[in-house]
Amino acid sequence: MAYKFSAAKRLVEVVVMLGVAFGISYLIPDRYLQGILLNAILFSIVALGLQLIMGYAGQISLGQAAFIGIGAYTSVLLTKAGISFWLALPIAGFAAGLGGFLMSPIVRLKGPYFAMASLAFNIAMSNVFSNWDQVTNATKGVIDIPFPTLGSITLSSSGDFLTLSIIVIWLEWRIFENISKSGFGRVLRSIGDNETATLASGVNSTVYKMKVIFVGCFMAGVAGAITGHYKGIVSPEPFTIWQSIFFALMLVIGGLGSLRGAVVGAFALTFASEYIAAYAAQNRMLFYGIIMLLFMLFLPSGLEGIIRKIISLLTPKTSKALRA
Repeated sequence: MAYKFSAAKRLVEVVVMLGVAFGISYLIPDRYLQGILLNAILFSIVALGLQLIMGYAGQISLGQAAFIGIGAYTSVLLTKAGISFWLALPIAGFAAGLGGFLMSPIVRLKGPYFAMASLAFNIAMSNVFSNWDQVTNATKGVIDIPFPTLGSITLSSSGDFLTLSIIVIWLEWRIFENISKSGFGRVLRSIGDNETATLASGVNSTVYKMKVIFVGCFMAGVAGAITGHYKGIVSPEPFTIWQSIFFALMLVIGGLGSLRGAVVGAFALTFASEYIAAYAAQNRMLFYGIIMLLFMLFLPSGLEGIIRKIISLLTPKTSKALRA
């Protein structure tokens, strides 16, 4: 009986998700708002993967933008060579995941040393993107990128890519939620809490860290592929260390160690960035620094901590009302 109820619940969830994904363009017809929402969802896809690396395994990664770039360049170059976008998309994720494996020598590093090593990797990849003229077209970027097609349907508008991104992030959320509740997820949290104790219990933490880095980088590559085809150009500018710090800031704002916090932080910072870009574009890095300091000092659990407090305050009232 419980299994049937669970299956029915999942079916309803899928139907609702598809309804939102395909109906969002009609609910929000404004292209500008669609673009902001699309950016927020794509950033959330990256932030969720980074949450497994930072929030669960405790590895401070400041190189996530490099893997977005790897995925973006891989996908657009493959599609320009005649390969279907739907095949190029997982290949782009896999290429970004392999890029994460290139960092395998540094997974034994801890704390700030791992952070600095990942930052150095991002700088190195930014130089590759900017100077490998034969492949990336250097600073001029890759242009004339074909739109994805599905039969007779062409995905060309922000609404089309919004539909695709909603489906992708829902799948990612479901997979990551299962990971967080599995034995693998518990080991990751153990590594993040106390890696020395985890090693003492006989767990090879290096293997687990390499696996979670691959997963996080894979999703960054997928987000990069979608972004590249949506914007129609892939150039090195969006894949700098500043963008990687931007993703780390999303987790600080949303709350480390929480999947919901990653999404909340991505949405909050995306919409805040639009406001900052409109009124204080030249000082945006100063604003980001102030925001990070304020959250670290006064809201160390991020917006997720506030959400949990609100839920805890409302839950007893609800249960009392139901009993009455």
